[in-house]
Amino acid sequence: MNKKENFEDMKELFSEDITLPESLSKENIVQKIKDSSLAPQKKRNVKKFPKIVAAAAAFAVVAVGAFAAYEITFGNRAVSYTPATALNETVAETKADNTQTEEAQKVYRELDVGTKRVEMSKFKTEKDLENYRKNAVAAYRKNNNGFKLYNKSVTFAAAVDSAEGAAMDAVSADALSGAASAVSQSFGKTNTQVSGVDEADIVKTDGNFLYIISNNTLSVIDAGTMKLMSRTELAPSSKDCNAYMSDMFLNGNRLVVTGYETEKNSSVQEYDYYFDCINPYRTLNSLSVVFDITERDNIKEIRRVTQDGDLEDSRMIGTYLYTVTRYSPDYKKETEFYPKINGKEVTCDDVYVDKSKTDCSVNTVVSCYDTADKDSEVKKVSVIADSNVVYCSNDTLYIAGSSYETNNRSTVIHAFSLKDGNVSYKGSGNVPGTCDGQYMMDQSGKYFRIATTDYNVKSDLDVSSLYVLDENLRVIGKLENIAHDEQIKSVRFMGDTAYVVTFKNTDPLFAVDLSKPNAPKILGEVKLPGFSRYLHPLSQNLLVGIGYDGDEESADFSKIKISLFDVSNKKNPKELTSHIIKNAYCNVDSSDAKAFVTIDENTFGIPVIYEDISDDYYYLKPAFKTFTVKDGKFVEKNVYVHSSKEDDCNLFRGTFIGKYVYTISEDTVKQFDMESEKELASLVYQKEESVNDTVTEYTVTAAPSAKAID
Repeated sequence: MNKKENFEDMKELFSEDITLPESLSKENIVQKIKDSSLAPQKKRNVKKFPKIVAAAAAFAVVAVGAFAAYEITFGNRAVSYTPATALNETVAETKADNTQTEEAQKVYRELDVGTKRVEMSKFKTEKDLENYRKNAVAAYRKNNNGFKLYNKSVTFAAAVDSAEGAAMDAVSADALSGAASAVSQSFGKTNTQVSGVDEADIVKTDGNFLYIISNNTLSVIDAGTMKLMSRTELAPSSKDCNAYMSDMFLNGNRLVVTGYETEKNSSVQEYDYYFDCINPYRTLNSLSVVFDITERDNIKEIRRVTQDGDLEDSRMIGTYLYTVTRYSPDYKKETEFYPKINGKEVTCDDVYVDKSKTDCSVNTVVSCYDTADKDSEVKKVSVIADSNVVYCSNDTLYIAGSSYETNNRSTVIHAFSLKDGNVSYKGSGNVPGTCDGQYMMDQSGKYFRIATTDYNVKSDLDVSSLYVLDENLRVIGKLENIAHDEQIKSVRFMGDTAYVVTFKNTDPLFAVDLSKPNAPKILGEVKLPGFSRYLHPLSQNLLVGIGYDGDEESADFSKIKISLFDVSNKKNPKELTSHIIKNAYCNVDSSDAKAFVTIDENTFGIPVIYEDISDDYYYLKPAFKTFTVKDGKFVEKNVYVHSSKEDDCNLFRGTFIGKYVYTISEDTVKQFDMESEKELASLVYQKEESVNDTVTEYTVTAAPSAKAID
């Protein structure tokens, strides 16, 4: 149960009038605290607690003495209670000498990180694979509330491709991929995490055409003439399903669309409530479709690959597409326990399982094929394990999944080797806490680094940590409790340094030294109001942070904050300047950094959605805003206003080609002069009558309104 749910439980618990005995009155409890030698020296903010803890806490004051107590107010009712944290192994020692030692004040207990790698093995035979399926289905139907094998009539073979004793090939990290190549760029490219590893996006350009996925349609626009060349809807694989586009890759005259298919006319009543109540349209499979776009006005589908399960993520290296899906079986159909690729079920040679655990049925599948060859074989490997986040280097793909056991949250990591168009399982490991996004992970040489946030139930504290794993995915270095009771909001790995932003009330940016993998340490930090959700390196010494402003009490989510950090001295990082945008929000963060656009080595742009209430009506005003950095300051801030009044911004991006800036919403593309901010042309590309219509250039006074909006 998360802390938000705990807090809601407490509100419900104290929502009704409760008569407390006189001994538990506010005045008596406060007096007991004052009389106690364990009374806290400093008041701190109260966090959320489970209902059962809250109910028992008040009585604990009398039963065991007044330990560190706190007060919560619900409406006009104040309730005091004692957290379980105060009852730790240092209490006896503290009572003895009637003083509070430094150790007694330390509520956080360092987590015990095991260095044993998760052991995954293959099934020995196809019969064992079948027995695993039968046991899983039978156990589910018997319990009807979960998955647990009770008949372990399966055998396992050693993991042939195990990471035990096998070293991962070294790869040089290039955190500055966007900035390093920006000088020679003449058009906007997708902001990717690793140089040479492309990521799918909803907007792409090759310097001549714009490719946009909006409203389940692929539109191709001539960027020079602002002419709609073609519009393509994704055809379903059969008449019984619907097909939807997610995003795409662009490689020369090949465009690869990734998406998914759902059952047509399905309803929630047809499925098990526990698994299917959230989405009434059950996902049948993910898919990737390769188009030949040699003729932009007549693009042709040349290949498609279907893969059972939800699309988790994808990457493209060269012409090879790597797809990660998460497949949960339908227990009502025994024959559909294992996922299929192009209709063919995985075999025992493809599947790995943790033989020490028999309570998971989710299949995570990694597949690979050459998009340049319409007849290339689809390679695949599967692990019976959950998956949430994907990180990919040039030679290894990592999936991270959350695991919850006896109130302990951990992240299980599985690594897959990528070489010459092949994909194979390498090994697995685990670390405490949960990983929130791909930028929380990184590979440098033979080492894998990951940042997590855990919640310590005993102490009711958030624990932010960073772990270093070796080539066998064993933890060899750790830096735990980076910031006391704070959550990690963003991370950027740059060679032997990690920049970590945590948040509770202020925004500490930490510089962490990773040059000694077995002994990471904090070099320096800077604390500021608010927090950064995404960090982007402009150079080795300059780091841009994009997030929200705030004060000493909390963050202000109505104000975007753009910070420029000087990290030339890692022991003393500094904020050189910042820019605040009021009444607006930005979708650039660690989980979606693709909207960040590098224009040149000193200039970048982000989409900004301004909020406006006028004429008693709520409007959203999308704009693409660029920043130029010179001498440690933002010296130029251009704003390209997409629309004066727009009440729907499901899609909004900005990009550039040469001297032109393009703003893109879900139905309109606008062209601007980069220097003057003057709007030159507009195309409504989502209406049928706009096909092949030439848009006449016209001029509007965009610049004055843009300045006024900032």
